[in-house]
Amino acid sequence: MTATARVSGERVRGLGLTTLVTRGNGVPMEEAIIKANELGLVIVSNSKLNNAREDGKWPDGEKARANDNDSSDWRMNRDVFCCWSGTMVGYVQPGMRLEKYIEYTDNDIKYVFPVPQEYQGEKNVALVVDHPYFEIEKDRETRVIKAIGVGIVTEFPAADGWYHGDFIYGIPHGHVVEFTFEDARYFRRIEKRVGLSARADWYGYKDRHVFLNHDPLTKLGVLVEKALEVPKA
Repeated sequence: MTATARVSGERVRGLGLTTLVTRGNGVPMEEAIIKANELGLVIVSNSKLNNAREDGKWPDGEKARANDNDSSDWRMNRDVFCCWSGTMVGYVQPGMRLEKYIEYTDNDIKYVFPVPQEYQGEKNVALVVDHPYFEIEKDRETRVIKAIGVGIVTEFPAADGWYHGDFIYGIPHGHVVEFTFEDARYFRRIEKRVGLSARADWYGYKDRHVFLNHDPLTKLGVLVEKALEVPKA
């Protein structure tokens, strides 16, 4: 097997974010991971994307384009959306219990997410791990997710809609809520899947979309972590 992503090695970490790949130059999921690994970078997780808003409000796109002096991370990186997050998620059909593996095939490539023993038998859940705490091992047309510290999101939604995010990963869960809740996220899924979550700023809702339905070969942008500069006294 050949590893296409690795867990070890020095990484640039920080609370800031910067564009690695714009949406216009988008890359497939595996290429996004490879690019970040080669440069020792960390793809911004879904939860950090949730928390990166400025003063709890999304900046207005038109005003952002008119204000070139604005230093907001969001406004400086507005050309990245729709983008891959660094959060790898695996789930099966609603009502089905997890077995030893989650297997998902797309474009003749099989993605396999081994299920930790403590989560086997659970249903209506999603397995989650953030970059860089996983690697993807490639064996011909099979990709196996090798991860450290896999977490779980309970009450994983069976249908698209607006939901609150879970406390740790920001992945939608629980029951449908009104979109007027500021922390509500619009969620999309397919029957079952293994892959990175994606974030979008479509339909006037800025980055309130958490998509778990993208084909891994879809070409999206990529945001990575960066260290925040300390203002000079």
